[in-house]
Amino acid sequence: ATAGYVALLSIDGMENEVLFLDAGGRPCKVNPELPMPIRGLREVAYSSKETVYDNSFSSSKWMEFMPEGHVPLDNVLFAPLTVEGRVVGVMGLANKAGDFTPEDARLATAFSNFAAIALRNARNLDRLKESQRNLVRAQVQAGMGSFVLDLNENRVEVSDGLFEVFDILAEHDDSRNPLSFFPESFTSKIQSLMDVAEESREPIETEMVLPVSKTKEMTIRVQV
Repeated sequence: ATAGYVALLSIDGMENEVLFLDAGGRPCKVNPELPMPIRGLREVAYSSKETVYDNSFSSSKWMEFMPEGHVPLDNVLFAPLTVEGRVVGVMGLANKAGDFTPEDARLATAFSNFAAIALRNARNLDRLKESQRNLVRAQVQAGMGSFVLDLNENRVEVSDGLFEVFDILAEHDDSRNPLSFFPESFTSKIQSLMDVAEESREPIETEMVLPVSKTKEMTIRVQV
């Protein structure tokens, strides 16, 4: 195919939002900012959740849905992007030299599945980053902090908020173990937990009450 695009379903489910578009060098006078409604052969791909194609597109009933000035289409193939059983977008191919075949449909389905997995991973990463931003905001508002222990990489990450809880400047020496900056009453409990996790090689999740000062305590959740 010489032309194609990848689009995602809009939040309201009424139209496509184009991520990538290549007209294949043929003239197209349609404003790319115009909405791309879910209709015609594209709608069949969405509703059936299957790859569909038409090798006589220019003389088919689907032409009534084409806007004036659209790039000429000899043949068209649509493969849905499906994430967890829900179609979230579509990949469109057009103007193949010769007809689309069942093998083309099979390959397009496989490719769209890979694209859907990449899309899902990207969305999960975006959600994770947003969750991390929300956690930082919550820590700032609550005057608390957090830390992560990674025994596999022998790594300890401590948030600036936790340094502030213990009145330690965040501009610390990164070459030192971050836990070395905290009171022994804090680090001894964490070290004990790390020893148990390292010995058992089993994940541990628990809550610990740690003294911040003589009059203040902090409950934290630890995952190792």
